[in-house]
Amino acid sequence: HPLAYIQWFKPFQKDPVKDLNLFKLSYSFRQHYPHCSIIPVTQIIQTCHLYPVYGCSVDATWTSDNI
Repeated sequence: HPLAYIQWFKPFQKDPVKDLNLFKLSYSFRQHYPHCSIIPVTQIIQTCHLYPVYGCSVDATWTSDNI
């Protein structure tokens, strides 16, 4: 049976981030280690798309060839 590696997140906060209307996530930890599981793919109920938080600047050396 196919398996999936899952890295868990803490539950959503009450309200989404102002101006974005998106929820900010943070990783869940157990005893200072990331909370992860390996489960059968048949147990996955729903997937979600996550968007990274970018800083204020972008490295000028980044191109589509080296990232």
